[in-house]
Amino acid sequence: MKSKTFPLVGWSLVIIGIIHNLFGLVAGWQLLLDAADAGLIGVWDAPPARGRIFWFLVTGFALIATGLLAAQLERSGEAIPWSFIVFFGLLTLTGVVLMPASGFWLLLFPVAASALRRARH
Repeated sequence: MKSKTFPLVGWSLVIIGIIHNLFGLVAGWQLLLDAADAGLIGVWDAPPARGRIFWFLVTGFALIATGLLAAQLERSGEAIPWSFIVFFGLLTLTGVVLMPASGFWLLLFPVAASALRRARH
């Protein structure tokens, strides 16, 4: 199947998700080993850092899944729905405002790119 549109938004989300998970694995390696030693199930609440690394990795996988879905839409010629763009944009802006020293800034690119593409669609 030949691409109608290069999946810029989708691949940018996938790349951000991969970077997120790689950073989480490197930064949280010892916490993950400790969780494995504790049996993995029901061990993510304590210590709190273990829970943070869990959600850090879950977020990375969610970004990858969302990116793959966006890429599929882009390749098929479908525009990403405004409802997704608006709510993902609100999530991104909330993260930028409330946690300015985080990676939420990276999400401004796929949000802006998807809005520009949708406006031209």
